[in-house]
Amino acid sequence: MTAGTSLVRRVLHFFLIESGRQHEQTRVLRPDYPYRAPGNGVNYISTSTRDGVNFTDTVAQFNFVSAVPINVYGIEVESGFQASENLSVGALFSYSKGEIDNGTVACNDYLPADGQPDSGGSPSVSDIRNGTGGDTVGACNVNYRSNNAPLWTATFSSEYSFPFVGLEAYVRGLVTMYGNSENDPSNPIDDVDAYNTVNAYAGIRDPDGKWEVMFYGKNVLDTERVTYREASPATADYQVLQFGNPGNPTQVTGAQGGTGVSSYRQIGMNAQRELGINFRYNF
Repeated sequence: MTAGTSLVRRVLHFFLIESGRQHEQTRVLRPDYPYRAPGNGVNYISTSTRDGVNFTDTVAQFNFVSAVPINVYGIEVESGFQASENLSVGALFSYSKGEIDNGTVACNDYLPADGQPDSGGSPSVSDIRNGTGGDTVGACNVNYRSNNAPLWTATFSSEYSFPFVGLEAYVRGLVTMYGNSENDPSNPIDDVDAYNTVNAYAGIRDPDGKWEVMFYGKNVLDTERVTYREASPATADYQVLQFGNPGNPTQVTGAQGGTGVSSYRQIGMNAQRELGINFRYNF
């Protein structure tokens, strides 16, 4: 980058969300933030399962949405530099933290029923009934984060363009850094460590912007990170058919339902490496 001020363009953007008085105003305006239970959701009692003869109560899971008040604090800083006629670089840093302010959310509070979300376990119908005083789903008052996004992210970009057989060619790089992330507060094994991804682009375009051909590579270093991990092993419902007619031994007289617990957990991953080509034409 040259030192001459005529060749350097600096743009600094500073944005502060909710501080002091503004923070209090936002709390009033957002008392009903829709918080969705993460992961596989919350265990509850479902009465919509047929066992072959009658409807019976079973334990199911659902990502319940609860309206809760939240506080959000954030800052964003962006800087751009035109280092030369052909080279530009930029950087963006953002920090954001949202917290539920003593909101009531659907939760697994059965083993034990102590007002705090359980860190694991597979409750039975009787566990849920006993833990909720006869209700079908548990609830907790919480003050934890309202989402599982990283607290901070940083992006660094650079593009170099040059003439090529009467056209404009360019190469571009993009590095994104993700900070540590806290996922489900009741799940001690699903927090995400910081990681980085690198994207690369190269292409040619019409100097007048009529068309463009671009080759791209996303996550070119093939960085892999588990972005969430279930607290409890995966389960599968099954039914055992019952045969009780002596005159017709093949006749099904009923079914007994059950739930099998596996040795695997469901996980989520960041997007894998992707290579491709884009063509754009403006009519």
